[in-house]
Amino acid sequence: MRGIVTFFALFITAHLGLAQTQIEVPLIKDPNANAYHLMASLNGEEYDFIFDTGASGLLINKAVFDDLTRKGKLTQADFLGTSQAVIANGSTINIDVVNIRSLEIGGQVLNDLRAGVVNNNNAALLFGQDALSKFGTVTIDYNQGKLILTTNPAGSSAPAATTPATQTTMLMNLKEIKLIPCSADDQSSLNDLRNILESAPELKQVKISEEAQVPPQRAVNRITEGTITIRYFSQKDQAVADSGELATILDAFLSQYDRAFKPNALVSENMLSAFNNRAFPDYLEIWVRKQ
Repeated sequence: MRGIVTFFALFITAHLGLAQTQIEVPLIKDPNANAYHLMASLNGEEYDFIFDTGASGLLINKAVFDDLTRKGKLTQADFLGTSQAVIANGSTINIDVVNIRSLEIGGQVLNDLRAGVVNNNNAALLFGQDALSKFGTVTIDYNQGKLILTTNPAGSSAPAATTPATQTTMLMNLKEIKLIPCSADDQSSLNDLRNILESAPELKQVKISEEAQVPPQRAVNRITEGTITIRYFSQKDQAVADSGELATILDAFLSQYDRAFKPNALVSENMLSAFNNRAFPDYLEIWVRKQ
């Protein structure tokens, strides 16, 4: 655990309203290690976490994942993809990422948090900044052994429920975006598009891939010149394809190639009929065809 101090306050940039409540969560010192523990419930099941201000999010081990899965508290629908994490020795590992529908700490329930899953039954469970950022002010008093959190009263909207959190949730449902060029010139610009997509926090867990070859001309002819066509293959992904969140990210690419695209360059297309209504959810194709 990094950076343990006697007392400090962490102020989150999103502010709470004037009416606030305060909750206290016991921090338990581990006598065998320089670490503090706290109890938190994931989808109704309580577990012992190491409280780590240096961790970016929640981390659970395979044993906890298996326990939640066996009890029906995690399903395939909660799987968000894969990511990478830096562990205590500085090395990088691949981890699965799941959605925790509810996390309860100190009687306060937080909804839809991401958790990394370490493929090790004995790995420590870490409670980090992702959950803390849902509160207004976080005070950590190691002398008295407690975590003091300020939050809105029940029924009020906490900062995490504002527009930015809603935006990231929609895009985080995606598993893969494939980039497809309509010409050799378009292919040369895909790297710029890929860099923009991969740098977007909303798409952190999404696999971004590129089509290695330009498709046959008959397929290219279906794409209007001067457009970026977003194809979706499941009705539930229409909202993602048409979302302002995705449009904002793609605008960064359009601004680099301003004269190569029409003023209203973003187009979405439903591909279900082309596959006899067989759905391929959580997957988008982005076809690029400059003028």
